[in-house]
Amino acid sequence: MNITIVINPTAGKGLSIFKIDSIENFIIEHGHSVTIVKTEYEGHAKNIVEEYIDCSDIIVVAGGDGTLREGVLGMIARKSKVPMGILPTGTGNDFARTLGIPLDLNEALEVLLKGSKTKVHFGKVNEDIFVNVVSTGFDASIVNTREKIKRFVKGPLSYLVSTIITLVKYQAKEYVLMIDGKKHVGTYFLVAAANGRYYGGGMKVAPKASPKNKQLDICLVKKIGKLKLLYLLPTIYSGKHIETPYVEYFSCDTLSIEIIDGSVLINIDGELKYVNLFNISKNSTDEYYFLT
Repeated sequence: MNITIVINPTAGKGLSIFKIDSIENFIIEHGHSVTIVKTEYEGHAKNIVEEYIDCSDIIVVAGGDGTLREGVLGMIARKSKVPMGILPTGTGNDFARTLGIPLDLNEALEVLLKGSKTKVHFGKVNEDIFVNVVSTGFDASIVNTREKIKRFVKGPLSYLVSTIITLVKYQAKEYVLMIDGKKHVGTYFLVAAANGRYYGGGMKVAPKASPKNKQLDICLVKKIGKLKLLYLLPTIYSGKHIETPYVEYFSCDTLSIEIIDGSVLINIDGELKYVNLFNISKNSTDEYYFLT
C-alpha cells in the first residue's frame, strides 16, 4: 500500500516531530511505502490532503483535532472515498476517542494497517463543517477567555482559570430552537450539537453520539445556580451529566438556533465565531471512511 501521512510537527506541544522516524520505520517494516508531509501553516493540512489523497491508498492525519478537521475538509473537497487514518499525536484527540482509536501511538499504527473501513458522517453548521461538536454558551465563553489569558497562564491551569472566570461572569441566555421543525424556547447555559462524543480534550458531552449514524445528539444545560453548575461540570468527563435533572439530552436530524438578543459566540471544533442564527445538520448523503 501507498500511505501518505500528514503530520503537524507542532501538535502535542511540539512532540509530534520526534515521532516521525518511529512512524516511518513501523510502516516500512510492515512492507508498505510511506510519504510523510509536514504542515507548515494553519490550513495546510487541507491543502496537503487535497494534493495527495487521490494517489494514496490510505491518507493519514497525525496531529490533534484541529489538524484532523483540516484533513477532513480536504477529503470533502475532493469527495474522496480513500480511507483516512488517525495517529492521535495532539493534545485533545477527541475524534480518535469517539472512533475507539487507541491514543498509544504503536497501537494506533496497528489499527492503521489492520483496521477496517468505517463509514462516517460529519456535521454542518451554516457553511462550516464540524467533526466533533458545535456549541454555544458557557463552554464557548471559556475558550474565548482562555485565548485571552494564555499568554499569562500556560497549560492545563489556563483552562481551570478560564473556567473560574467564566463561572463568575457568565449568564445563561434565551434561545429559540427549531428541533426537526418544532419550535422550543428555553434559557440555557450550554447548547451543544454533537457528531462525536467528546470535545475539549476528553469531555464526554454527548455520550450517545456516533459519527456512524445520520443524527445529531443534542445536549442542553438548563439555567441553574452557579453552585449546581460547578457540581455538574466534572460529571461531563464521564458523561454522567445527562442523568441529572439539569440537562436535556436527545437526538434529532436538524437543529436551528436563533438568538433572542443580539449575536453569540459559537465554538466549532475549537474555532470561535459570532452568529445570531445557525442551522445544524449532518452530511447524511455523502460517504467518507475512516480506519478503525
